[in-house]
Amino acid sequence: MQKQKVLQLIAEAARKKLTELELSWNDLKTLPAEIGELTNLTELDLSYNQLKRLPAEIGKLANLTTLDLSINELKRLPAEIGKLTNLTELDLSNNQLKTLPAEIAELKNLTALDLSNNQLKTLPAEIVELKNLTLLNLSENPLESPPLDIANKGIEAIRSYFKSLEGEKQPLNEVKVLLVGDGGAGKTS
Repeated sequence: MQKQKVLQLIAEAARKKLTELELSWNDLKTLPAEIGELTNLTELDLSYNQLKRLPAEIGKLANLTTLDLSINELKRLPAEIGKLTNLTELDLSNNQLKTLPAEIAELKNLTALDLSNNQLKTLPAEIVELKNLTLLNLSENPLESPPLDIANKGIEAIRSYFKSLEGEKQPLNEVKVLLVGDGGAGKTS
């Protein structure tokens, strides 16, 4: 779909105050910033496209409850994804994600997160803050942290893993001072 047609569609959707928009299977390579004007959307389907990145304006869609970005070419997510605090379902499967932003932890209402078939090696520790998350699909990722055997046991095992790492941290309450400068100048002892 050409950019001009996408812009026309977005303008029409904004005018009609649509709550659902399905743009799957349109060979979209980019998503225009104007997507942020669709503030009434509760469901947005952008699956089966060729999106490589999302505009920061995606964060303006505060009413979204369902966002499907599966089967695209996303390599990273903008930090503004964390502003979608009403999201309950987020499908990011079959992309090229290598990392997730820490802001993912702001999605407090998220119940289902599909990250399968990406290139994730680590999950942000902040993922434990998603208290309502009941479905987390991490299959087909080269996970190292948490280790794959823990990730395969589910979200509770992942929460336990990150909490155990927190427990291993020890505060360091000593400081060594090193004075650098000319030997004969300054304080003497």
